[in-house]
Amino acid sequence: SIGKIVEIIDTHLIVSTDEVVEKNGEIALEDSTKTIVYDKKMLPDITVGDHVAIHWGFACKKLNDREIKNIQKQIDVNFYNLLRC
Repeated sequence: SIGKIVEIIDTHLIVSTDEVVEKNGEIALEDSTKTIVYDKKMLPDITVGDHVAIHWGFACKKLNDREIKNIQKQIDVNFYNLLRC
């Protein structure tokens, strides 16, 4: 998934992201804030406002605009397909 960095605390990032939830029997995307881990050696130049790829609660890559757009497009397709099930 993708997260936008809201705050940096030592080796943790507070990120804003979307989460798939079930409400009243319906599947929806909901804004969520999560705390994830990152390695300062892997991502030395991240700042508040940057977007990162998240895998199993770990920030694994700082994303550029093209990557954000491509990943968001795939998330949208996957969510659409989930709704069709």
